[in-house]
Amino acid sequence: MGNSLQASNSTPSSTPPRYGVWNVPLTIGAISIGSAILFTVLFALLKEQRDVITFAAAAAVAAGTVASGYYASATVRQTASIQSETAQKTYETAQRDFERESMAGDAARIAASLRIMERWNDPHFYPILKSWRVERQKIRDDVPVVTRERLAQNVESRAVVQAVLNRLEEMALAVLYNVVDEKVLREYSETNVLDTFSICSDWIKHKQKENPGAWVQLEELYERWRPRAKPSDK
Repeated sequence: MGNSLQASNSTPSSTPPRYGVWNVPLTIGAISIGSAILFTVLFALLKEQRDVITFAAAAAVAAGTVASGYYASATVRQTASIQSETAQKTYETAQRDFERESMAGDAARIAASLRIMERWNDPHFYPILKSWRVERQKIRDDVPVVTRERLAQNVESRAVVQAVLNRLEEMALAVLYNVVDEKVLREYSETNVLDTFSICSDWIKHKQKENPGAWVQLEELYERWRPRAKPSDK
């Protein structure tokens, strides 16, 4: 019976390469050791050719150094490439996270804007708005001195005016501290803010003499939203 021949497994190893580690191939190491032994023997035996042997040995060392440098450079390039890809993926992930958080923040600010609109249109606030229409017309018709005297003496009228100013002060705080979507809220409330502050500006200044912090956020929002005069063309 003939002996069966077993074929050797020639499948290449599936072990992934280890990047970032400088490994000089075995062939170069073996050649270097063999060359060192050879030149040592030749140097000892051929005394007349020692200069030539020395030169050849130096050349071999130089060649080995160049080869080692090549492999080291290749390893560095591989490592740099992997690090660059990793950094790019990290940046892309961070960018996606930021966009998701930004979208969530925008949605929250829009929702807060809608809640402020709802508060202004709350049925419980309607009686104050109804009385405010009357008070607003009186303030328009009277001179500032008369308005100050009337609001100082009439508790109900003063309460209506200050309730409206306080509600707009809350809105101004939300806008200035970026709690709401300013664009959305401005489209809804700009006319109301500008008109109310203009009508009540004298009363606001009068009350700020007693309390410097009275409606200062509303005043800042008014300055932020009011139209700016365009410079005349020369």
